Amino acid sequence: MRHAHQDLTASDAGRCAAIALFVERAQAVDKRFAFGDEHAPVVADICRRLGGIPLAIELAAARVHILGPRELCERLDERFRVLTASSRDALPRQQTLRALIDWSYDLLGERERALFRRLSIFAGDFTLEGAICVGSDAHLDQLGVFDVLASLVDKSLILAQPVGDAVRYRLLESTRLYAREQLDAAGERDACASRRLRYLRASKRVSLATT
Repeated sequence: MRHAHQDLTASDAGRCAAIALFVERAQAVDKRFAFGDEHAPVVADICRRLGGIPLAIELAAARVHILGPRELCERLDERFRVLTASSRDALPRQQTLRALIDWSYDLLGERERALFRRLSIFAGDFTLEGAICVGSDAHLDQLGVFDVLASLVDKSLILAQPVGDAVRYRLLESTRLYAREQLDAAGERDACASRRLRYLRASKRVSLATT
């Protein structure tokens, strides 16, 4: 495959914010990933294809340790070739992001998909306890929720934010809306809403008891 930026070096590429973000995210997932001159043209093409959209770049970079830059680029080309239906026009920004979220979801395991869609019931941020209450079932116990949640964070589908001594989690609006669609399609929305309500009531009782 001939890349548009074939002569680009890693040093020059590092000055591009989109490429720097890709490399930062890829190395956060896999510290062994070394960005060299052989990767620069490929990563530049990936970022160009994704329109420089930060979330789309992060979602793609989170897979580089599994696929490698070249295969990742080829997979993305295949996905977008279908979407553009032989048109040479670039995909609109929202359609590009939607395609990346859809692609990332397709690559998830069943337990990851289940927890991802269930956590969309939270409109704002939530704790690990909240994730366990809403996401666990007969096939996904408390420890399983913790492991799967960590995996979703690694894949940039969920954000983890330290708050004091604790960690709170949240989905970006674009990923939350996508996950909510999957939740509705799975027929789990009412059940998850009931679990969330029970969790919030229990949390309120604990808060009142300690004040």
